[in-house]
Amino acid sequence: MGCSNIFCGVTNQVIGPWDRCYVIPVRQSSTFNEVEMSIGDRDLSMPGIANSSCYPGCYWEPMSAFVSGTYDDDYYRINPDDTAVNRRAMANFFLELYRNAPVVKVGKNPTHDVPFNIQAFIAEKAPSLEKAVQGLKWFMTVDQVDGLKSDELVKVWEYVFSVSSQHRLFCNAHGMIRPVQFAAFHHVTFDNLVQLTSGFKTYSGDSYELSELLRRELDTLEAKLQEVLANDEYDETKKLSYAYVHRSNFQSELKLNMSDSVHNILYPFNGEQFDLLGKYLDEGMPFDEYVEAMRPTMAGVYALAGMNALNLKFAPFVTAGQDYDNSQGTAYAKFVTSVSKAINKEVTKKYR
Repeated sequence: MGCSNIFCGVTNQVIGPWDRCYVIPVRQSSTFNEVEMSIGDRDLSMPGIANSSCYPGCYWEPMSAFVSGTYDDDYYRINPDDTAVNRRAMANFFLELYRNAPVVKVGKNPTHDVPFNIQAFIAEKAPSLEKAVQGLKWFMTVDQVDGLKSDELVKVWEYVFSVSSQHRLFCNAHGMIRPVQFAAFHHVTFDNLVQLTSGFKTYSGDSYELSELLRRELDTLEAKLQEVLANDEYDETKKLSYAYVHRSNFQSELKLNMSDSVHNILYPFNGEQFDLLGKYLDEGMPFDEYVEAMRPTMAGVYALAGMNALNLKFAPFVTAGQDYDNSQGTAYAKFVTSVSKAINKEVTKKYR
């Protein structure tokens, strides 16, 4: 059989043909500065593996948001869903590559040592995307992404994914060229991470369930806006300015007190979340409708928070070979359960 399945990066369960999954582009981390060293009389320098060992993105950091899709019956191929969330995640990832990915030359074995030139490919295969990304420094707006053609995004996605599977994809990060790969999550894993976070509470006992989080933060925002409007010392220009700042800062309150990785997972949705906030505050969008519209843009943040709570790290997906019945995943779960029980017994004895 020609297919090579992959493992879920969190649970080590198999992702096989036509399984639902989530993938996210990840860039290898590094130290802030290269490490100076020498071998014999030769001086050289290279970056270390990371600048921290904390949080999910310490070794491999997300470059954009999660992309939902179906694992294809082919080597390392994932068909992305045609959704607004995916289009925003992919478009902003491609923008990052367009700005910062080096051109990779063909190697000695052209079958595997494939070249990569994102700018040339986009110019030829995705003219609507090329028009949108030219001159951009930050994230793409809602209108810019909505103007892209889905078939063009899929072409770029397949090109980038195929190059990454040959370990030939790189991107500049803080002046250092780092490898880029994809992390993969079985949809059951992703959904359970989201559910896990939804059951968390803050230090003050407030729930992280999305509707309660949004209700709480909206109440705080509306109080700030009322305070601005009621301030007689502000003229209309200053009132509008302060109100805009408070609205713009609203997204920062949705990071669930995380700093690592969450920015890159949220930023593709900056424009959409800002527009939805305006519809709720200014156009009378019902609260329940607002929550459901926000839910797809917040799922990745909740999955990340679940990873953080379990001390899980992002890593590139690895092959599961010809495992079609999840026998390796089952064996792994049995092994971990057995080991955990044995360790817990030792811990109990130690502190008895």
